[in-house]
Amino acid sequence: MLGERKIGLLVIDEAHTVTSWGRDFRSDYWFLGDFLKSVKKNGYAFPVLCLTATAVYTGVDDVVNDTIAELDLNNPILHLGNVKRKNIRFDISCRQKNEYGEKLETIKKYCS
Repeated sequence: MLGERKIGLLVIDEAHTVTSWGRDFRSDYWFLGDFLKSVKKNGYAFPVLCLTATAVYTGVDDVVNDTIAELDLNNPILHLGNVKRKNIRFDISCRQKNEYGEKLETIKKYCS
């Protein structure tokens, strides 16, 4: 794939898709770990920057450490944060089945 080209930096956007979480979403990402292992085995080294806004860190759904393991990254530097936006909120409430039609019409009017 690379031929004689030299890689100065490999950037992987949506990096969480290299794990089982995203394999149905971007199947080509499955091969990135094997690719990185093969080029490292041949002595070729370059920095890898992995970006994601949706990966869970620690716990049973830990996608960050799964991504690190899948890509065989050695001692990566992690920059973690939360994305909190004042203009996004969720309002979850129970509705009776007969209320759905009315709510749907309200949403249609608001989004038009």
